Amino acid sequence: MIVTWIGKQLLTICMQMNLNEAIQYYPSIIDPKKCNILSHYAELVAKERGPVFEPNNTEARKVFAYNLSQDNVQDNLYRDWVKSYITEILSKYMKKFKFLTVENANLTTQLLRYPVGNYYKTHTDFHKEQPRVMSFILNLNSDYIGGQLYFTDQNEKLSTFFALGTGDIVCFPSNYLYPHGIMPITKGTRYSIVAWII
Repeated sequence: MIVTWIGKQLLTICMQMNLNEAIQYYPSIIDPKKCNILSHYAELVAKERGPVFEPNNTEARKVFAYNLSQDNVQDNLYRDWVKSYITEILSKYMKKFKFLTVENANLTTQLLRYPVGNYYKTHTDFHKEQPRVMSFILNLNSDYIGGQLYFTDQNEKLSTFFALGTGDIVCFPSNYLYPHGIMPITKGTRYSIVAWII
């Protein structure tokens, strides 16, 4: 009898928890001038197809990507910009989610260019090769159609949807509870930065 009551109470508490609360949206955070500079840079350097973790599923991700390198002076400037915005957002995020710790974490960043027809199918960001803790999407422009960020439940049923504007940032845990993707671009080119804390 007591076990049944505890089980029902635990089930009630779990049902009341909303996993979407950990998906945080911060509008118009990035300076529009920096968004413009980064978009132009992405147009110049994001020429290679973005990698996928499942080599047999190359159609899961159709986007051009460029990893910002520590060995390149210009890349380092842009990495510093990204890091400053992520530090600001992470500070706000950690005030809300007090048990998150990211001491001595590494930040990896990728510039992305999504022309018409490009997309990223439903996926998660944590992989054994790269055990990511937090994911950040920094949107650099809004003059495109399509390209919405979406999150699904475990059955790939749509749960949350964002049509991001210039300078918007979304952050969320990288783990298996947050499958997400980018809808196909139907007009224009979407520029963004993805960053992960490892």
